[in-house]
Amino acid sequence: MAGHSITVSGTIAARPARVWRVITDLDHATTIIPSITAVERLTEGPYDVGTRWRETRTMMGRAETHEMEVAQAIPEVRTVVTTVAEGVTYATTMDLAPQGGGTLLTITFAADHPGATGVQRLLWAAAGPLGAAFTRRMLRHEVDEIRLAATNS
Repeated sequence: MAGHSITVSGTIAARPARVWRVITDLDHATTIIPSITAVERLTEGPYDVGTRWRETRTMMGRAETHEMEVAQAIPEVRTVVTTVAEGVTYATTMDLAPQGGGTLLTITFAADHPGATGVQRLLWAAAGPLGAAFTRRMLRHEVDEIRLAATNS
């Protein structure tokens, strides 16, 4: 198995209910998170386990589209969104915890490649520190964007 996991946290001056509405608002995701340039809903209804959509993000000047699916949704507490690309399973977990009058938002991004070859494992190990730094920076930025959306509406 080859993979990595990165976790970042940030405090938001809004209650968990408000933060939950922001992080589950697929219809406004492109305004909340500017690196998301398009969202195409694949299922109808409210955000819940099984909700699916195609999401296009631009990172480092390159746009990528992935089909996302909600694997877990505990309103105002936790959501887990997964996608699979080229044999790699990605999971983004967002945990919300009340903190004072606000919310501690913790985002964990995990990538797992269970069928990785020896060469692929070596490449993951070699690129790991650079990838981890980029991912950490991206997640911190996302916490800031969620904070801005939750406190300005």
